[in-house]
Amino acid sequence: MKLRPTDRRILWDELVRSSAGGLQFHEWAWLDLQEQVLGGTIDRLLVYLDGRPVGVLPVPRQAPTSWTRLSIPFPFLGPLVPADLLQATLEAFRRHQLRCGPAVSHMDLGPFISQGGVAAATAAGCRAWNESTVTIDLSHGSVDQLEANFSKWRRRGIRRAARDGGSVRVAEPGELTRLLPRILDEAYAAHDTDNPYPEQLGHLVEEWASGRDDIAAFTALVNGEPAGMHVVLGSGETALCCFGATWRRFRGVDVSGLLYQRCMAWSIERGCSTLDLCGSVDEGVREYKMSFGGVEQNYLVIESSPLPAVAVGVARSLRKRISRGSPGPSIAAAATARL
Repeated sequence: MKLRPTDRRILWDELVRSSAGGLQFHEWAWLDLQEQVLGGTIDRLLVYLDGRPVGVLPVPRQAPTSWTRLSIPFPFLGPLVPADLLQATLEAFRRHQLRCGPAVSHMDLGPFISQGGVAAATAAGCRAWNESTVTIDLSHGSVDQLEANFSKWRRRGIRRAARDGGSVRVAEPGELTRLLPRILDEAYAAHDTDNPYPEQLGHLVEEWASGRDDIAAFTALVNGEPAGMHVVLGSGETALCCFGATWRRFRGVDVSGLLYQRCMAWSIERGCSTLDLCGSVDEGVREYKMSFGGVEQNYLVIESSPLPAVAVGVARSLRKRISRGSPGPSIAAAATARL
């Protein structure tokens, strides 16, 4: 088992598409976007077995030569390899860390590839634990069936939102640039955390999504006034709500319900079989997402470091102080598409 840096963009995306659990979060263009947004570098490592590429491993870091990791505020960025090769891949990565860093690396395995992952990660010398996300089954391919799976109070809230002037449309040019940073600022502040994204996030996302039919941005309105936004990715079997929230002053109108409903309908139109709402920041958010007929699923978080456990603990504590409470990957992800 070998890990080798690569600039082979086409091969990378082919391996992502052919991997079990491969998501748009792993695609080369998405990683480029994250580098632009967060100002760091994501090493792209191909995983080779006996000289044959069998998977990919993106490794975020602060700078090309840095031993510190870059906190990317979304989940499911980790090794994409066959399940029986996960342990060997992690062992190879730990050898790579000794030479190249980062000193501490966090990886996520999406909910559809995490079975047996704890044992494999532990055997490789890593720490591993489960966190949760909420997924919506779209395999029936029917908007009517989708809405029938909503709880009674969620259907009632959506009907009431429409009566109270709530609506959803495709985002107009410039709205992502103008509105998304402000919406996320308030969403993170509501959970006493700093928004990890820069002011230019909306512009970069809008530029990246331009001309692509596998990315959609929707704007919620209340009596014609913008009340929230969601961005949803839908290039494969699993669609992903990746950015978005609604302004708290519109909490009396369930525009979040209207936004999620529209994202789900669009994902069905794309032929996706699942929509991942990407985490649950607290019990209230979890229950809200479950009201759409969602199912809570575990995903595996892996921490790898060649440092002694005491040193890792100190590094983790210092990082929290330096970031002044800036959220880690799963918390930050939960504070975007799921508020």
